[in-house]
Amino acid sequence: MSLRFHAPVFVVTYRDLIGAIGALYIAIVDNEGHRPVASVDVIQNQILDALDHLKVEDVRFPFSQPMVRKIERIRERIATDDRLSFIQAEVLLKELANDLLEELSSAYFLMIPATSRAFYEQRMPLFGTDVERVFPDAEGDIAAAGRCIALQEWTAAVFHLMRAVELGLQQMAASLGVPNVDRQDWAVLTERIESAIRDREGKGRNRRTADETEQLQAYSEAAVHLRHFRNAWRNHVAHARAHYDGREALAIFSATGAFMQKIADVSLMTPTDRSASSS
Repeated sequence: MSLRFHAPVFVVTYRDLIGAIGALYIAIVDNEGHRPVASVDVIQNQILDALDHLKVEDVRFPFSQPMVRKIERIRERIATDDRLSFIQAEVLLKELANDLLEELSSAYFLMIPATSRAFYEQRMPLFGTDVERVFPDAEGDIAAAGRCIALQEWTAAVFHLMRAVELGLQQMAASLGVPNVDRQDWAVLTERIESAIRDREGKGRNRRTADETEQLQAYSEAAVHLRHFRNAWRNHVAHARAHYDGREALAIFSATGAFMQKIADVSLMTPTDRSASSS
């Protein structure tokens, strides 16, 4: 079941329903005053149009099954019952309008600000298509982190980001020849990665190929972001219940994206690409 509710569509639909009730009321008054009644067909079509807009796929509100069946029954009766009076139709629609409001009041709605909408909708991968291509197993957690940010669930966002970045760390460690360590011990892993980068920077500078130089530069840039991950991890292990605020979570999100993009760039770069970009 989708939790997305298109409020503007529902508002317009409810307005049309109230408009249909108004048309019925005017018809009733005209009839009692023996004035010419508006065309029955016109009023009937106005009512049916309003009810058609209440289709679940249009409004995208998860109506209960009893409500769905009720809308269908009322529409069918108005469309086929030639003996239905204006007064009976008005009573039915008023009851339906009240039931719709009651159904809405039973749900709890959250509003996502326009500034956070992209984090929730994610029409494009949050960290780019290259990260999606290189780390498909991380996309679930990256997407979840984005939704948590949109909902201001900062600690949950960091949790998902740390799960995603673990794949990048493992790949980076393997490329640098860092011995595999317990995945739980991130402090040791990040320190060994930084140490391996420093060792490579200080050794064999004149013997490096253009490809190796390019890769080392990329990993050096990626290592800048390891501080954010190490701090996040230390906060996590130092407290039984770590909590992050928006500033911290967004900083870790940005660092994670830059880190994953850099590792993805290196992974997708062919030897020819590296040589060309180094010349």
